[in-house]
Amino acid sequence: LSVSDMNAQCRRVPNLDLVEIDAKALKSIRDNIQSLGITRLAKVWPIRAEKAIENFAESGRKFDIIFMDPPYHQGWEQKIGDMIGEILGKM
Repeated sequence: LSVSDMNAQCRRVPNLDLVEIDAKALKSIRDNIQSLGITRLAKVWPIRAEKAIENFAESGRKFDIIFMDPPYHQGWEQKIGDMIGEILGKM
């Protein structure tokens, strides 16, 4: 998320979970969180999306909105969408 996207979203949510595995992107996300002053609001998970989804599901974590920005044309949007759909089907 860009700083402006993150800023806009943070005005609407009580908490924000961000999942990112790429080190460069993680640094940028953490810098943006710091510059926006939302360190208490935002939690960064430096793990693969599949693992995050599994962890959130196992812990009973629920979300109102999920934004996804995977590497496109590599099948991730389908894989992650299927995982989320499977979890929702069990609820």
